[in-house]
Order: sequence, then structure tokens, then C-alpha cells
Amino acid sequence: MKTIKLGKKYFNKIDVFIINHSLHHSSNPAKTLREILKYLKKGGLILLNEPEASLSLRLIQWILDDEGWSFNVNVFNYKKNLFEDSNPWFSNTAVANMLFSNTKTFYKNFPEYKIIKNNLSEFIVFLNSSGVNQNTFYIQLNNLLNNILNFFDEIIIYFFPKIFALNRSVVLKKII
Repeated sequence: MKTIKLGKKYFNKIDVFIINHSLHHSSNPAKTLREILKYLKKGGLILLNEPEASLSLRLIQWILDDEGWSFNVNVFNYKKNLFEDSNPWFSNTAVANMLFSNTKTFYKNFPEYKIIKNNLSEFIVFLNSSGVNQNTFYIQLNNLLNNILNFFDEIIIYFFPKIFALNRSVVLKKII
């Protein structure tokens, strides 16, 4: 992502930004979050849903030769890109881990935001979604079975988050 260009008439006017599994495709996530600040009004929210680069996700990505991850970058450096932004499919699925796992580090770099929600979720539910750019098998389930699987996911993620969590949901609120 190069820049967000909504125009000056939208400065401090936007109530909510929704970023669903796309921040990790931004070549500079810190810059993206800083640019959003000028459009988001005080009290406005950013609703984020991002992959969680747990051991399971990294194994799945390696097996499928899917998106990449690296924990060896400074995700808070808004002056340096994590990767070239020439291809929209480039990504780093460890972005959410690095941004939101340590709230002290996040607040040090983004004092303008308050983290309202920061939850890990989804294992079997995520795997059964079939993805976007992979043609994978999935089982169509009714609501009852989905709820049972989600409950199971919550239990294993509670006890083993670094192994099984495949999704991170975050809500940021602009406070300054």
C-alpha cells in the first residue's frame, strides 16, 4: 500500500475503518495506521481481523506454499517498508503478532490509539473456511456444528494460543 487518499474533506470525519485480513498485505503497516489517524475522528474505531502467525498457521503456509511471514522486521518503523509494495499479494502474516502481542510496545509507538479488543480465535473454523486464493476442500456445516467447533477452538486456543490461534481480532479507538 502506498498511501490512503480520501481527500482533506474527510480529515477527522470517519467513524470506522474495517481492515479484514489485509493489513498484513500493507508494505508498511505502521504508516498505514498513522495515515488512518488523520481521517479517523476522535473516538473513531478501526476494526481489524488479521491472521495470527501461530505455529499451525506457519506450518500450513509452508505446506501450501502460501503467504509468508517474518518476525525479523521492525513492524513499527513507518519510514521503512517490510517488503516491496509492487505486488498486492506480498504479505507478512506475522504483522498482527508483532503489532498487538505487546501492548506496551504498541502504546509507545501509537499513543493516539487505545486497544479496546485484542482476541485470538479460530482454528478448525478457520481451516474449514477454504480460504480466498487456495482451492481447498471444506465441509459445509450448519450453525449448531459451527458453534460446537467454535467452542472447541476457544478451549484449545485458551490453553495453547501460540500453537492453534489462526486469527486475531483487534479494535482500536482513536483517543487523541
